[in-house]
Amino acid sequence: MGTVTMQPEWVAKDIARVVGSKQFHVIEGVFFSYDVPQESMDKRLAGPWPPLVDEISRYQLKTWLVLTYGPTIMDQITGIISEIADPTEKALAQIAWESAAVVQIAHPLTVQFAEALGLDSEQIAAAFEAASKIV
Repeated sequence: MGTVTMQPEWVAKDIARVVGSKQFHVIEGVFFSYDVPQESMDKRLAGPWPPLVDEISRYQLKTWLVLTYGPTIMDQITGIISEIADPTEKALAQIAWESAAVVQIAHPLTVQFAEALGLDSEQIAAAFEAASKIV
């Protein structure tokens, strides 16, 4: 039997993951595992799969963007923000872009930027996964 290393963020929130035919849960810092019936596994394998990484730091996002699209991407993002018609929405987008500690995959601004860059949901999930590895 393998060992599981508890990550600090795991104890902060409830999580559930399936690995092979095992379901793993961490609920309030307590680790649980059990076998998943094959019928349930077949349904899970059919998808859709939620992203494994749903949140990254602003540093990770911006670094990934520059490494993937080049330094001019920063100007493109600024342009996307400047095209927001509503002044309040524009100001909020600017604050989020400049000040958010973390970027959430399902946040409306993340979705708006991804659409402007032509990314679909699978590409966004892959981007978050890749960016999460940047230290």
